[in-house]
Amino acid sequence: MDVTFVNKISIPIKIRFNDTFETERDVLIDTGSRHYMKLSSSFPTDSNIDLPLAQVEAADFGMSGMTKHKRVTLPSVSFGNIDIENVKTNLIPSDDEDDWWVIGSALMNQFVTVIDYRSQQFIIRPYSNLSFHSRYNLAGLDLRKLQNGDLLVKYVFPNLPAERAGIKGGDVITSINQALATALSEEDWIAMNAQANQFVMCTKSQECVNVTTTAIKGYSSD
Repeated sequence: MDVTFVNKISIPIKIRFNDTFETERDVLIDTGSRHYMKLSSSFPTDSNIDLPLAQVEAADFGMSGMTKHKRVTLPSVSFGNIDIENVKTNLIPSDDEDDWWVIGSALMNQFVTVIDYRSQQFIIRPYSNLSFHSRYNLAGLDLRKLQNGDLLVKYVFPNLPAERAGIKGGDVITSINQALATALSEEDWIAMNAQANQFVMCTKSQECVNVTTTAIKGYSSD
């Protein structure tokens, strides 16, 4: 049996950090990443680049465990002749500014994309009737589905509505707005949480609480 090993491919991308600074870097294409874009946090720090003031503390979960990081919205990234505005970006802690230059599936899934690993080619083009948009975790609540159908709170973002309502990591949510958690998928929650909304969340460990979300100026809105 023949076995073929393929590596992730990289492409040059222009990234605009603010009104005065833009850079072009080779960025890895990672279909396994659920995020839009990841960059090394040491690059803007070492280069004295002014980032958007609105930043959110968040966390990634992978094989190596939880990695806390900052999230910002960068003005734009460009692939060839495609310009994408307002891209949510994870700034991953690293001592090496060349680490973590990655484009993930949340960005690519909003375009027609073809990846040819053998010829190291990446093709991307817009859908005719759709425009790109970043979705935001406005409640600051990272949920994962349990085998029994309930939703486990994996992480609560600091200083966002879920934390202010008293929800904690490890809580098990049994219903949201009177809909049983067993009837809601993780994708359902992501879609609900991406818009300003009012939620009544009930958990196994406490009474129901109210969580009100709004757009975050400079991050999820202009």
